[in-house]
Amino acid sequence: MKRLLTSIASGTPDYSIMTPQFADVVRTQLPQVQGMLSRLGPLASLRFRQKGDAGDVYDVVFAKGVWRFSVALSGEGRLAGSAILGPVTASGDTAPPPPDPSLVPYASSKD
Repeated sequence: MKRLLTSIASGTPDYSIMTPQFADVVRTQLPQVQGMLSRLGPLASLRFRQKGDAGDVYDVVFAKGVWRFSVALSGEGRLAGSAILGPVTASGDTAPPPPDPSLVPYASSKD
């Protein structure tokens, strides 16, 4: 997760660690996700939350907030998918859209 996020934030994703399908998604969404990550600031730490149906779930601590992400691996151990699940509230839940209007497009309505 850390390698994925830091490489996207820098604009240089390592496509060799991804499935071809996920690499295509990352290429398409790179400008938007890179912009979001730059507004959140440097990645400070990761906290594993749980194994989910669609992959492992992490709370990612950035300089300007905590956001929840998931990441899934293929049977070959390559990154097969990732999702931005939304900002995390003080209670540990994902929040409704964040107060920063520039981040609203990235907030999820998922529970």
